[in-house]
Amino acid sequence: MTSSEAQHVYGVIIDATFPYKTNNERYICSLKIVDPSLYVKSQKGSGDASDYATLVLYAKRFEDLPIVTRLGDIIRVHRATLRLYNGTRQFNANVFYNSSWALFAGDSNDNTATTFSGKHYSFEKSEAATLANTRKWASQYFTQYNVVSDNMFTPLALSLIHISSPRDS
Repeated sequence: MTSSEAQHVYGVIIDATFPYKTNNERYICSLKIVDPSLYVKSQKGSGDASDYATLVLYAKRFEDLPIVTRLGDIIRVHRATLRLYNGTRQFNANVFYNSSWALFAGDSNDNTATTFSGKHYSFEKSEAATLANTRKWASQYFTQYNVVSDNMFTPLALSLIHISSPRDS
């Protein structure tokens, strides 16, 4: 569950925070990610989406962290460390030191990263199959399971409030 060796990870994003400043020298972004090796329905039994890994990215500049705009996008991280935190796998990536990341659209067949850390990123031919398989699995994952549970939303019909305007009088 822990490793001091550098980890290279592909994960489907199921939750993300906006990057924020933790102190004068550091910014942080936290993501929840899943992949076929971590989330297998037969292992869970219940089929819920509670088994995930946390990815915590650290940077000295806000611009060096990803801004996730869509759940289901895929993140690739190089040179992260792995540890167990509160019973959950946690990958820590220090972008200011030697880690890097790249975001790929989950609903596309394009192997070009939408955003990435640094001035450029590498993408080997062998990674195309990993990315394609992760996209295929993510599509099945999102069609079978709700990432947002029923208690997290309110139907619009119950939340609309009529505001009277001068024309209503």
